[in-house]
Amino acid sequence: VWWSKWFREGGEQIETEPRPGRSVTEATSENIEEVRGRLTDAQRAERVRICQENFWQNFNKEHGDYVT
Repeated sequence: VWWSKWFREGGEQIETEPRPGRSVTEATSENIEEVRGRLTDAQRAERVRICQENFWQNFNKEHGDYVT
């Protein structure tokens, strides 16, 4: 495992070092608003529908015996 070699060789940092080609992600209010702006109302509605469907499927699996 890479981290065991890293510590054996004297490495002390546990944070990942930036590497070429690796994107840096950060959740900022600007980023969040940009993503919200890119989602259409239809896409939002579909995501809500899928979440609701998944919720009820899982709820019924876990609590189906209690609901009559």
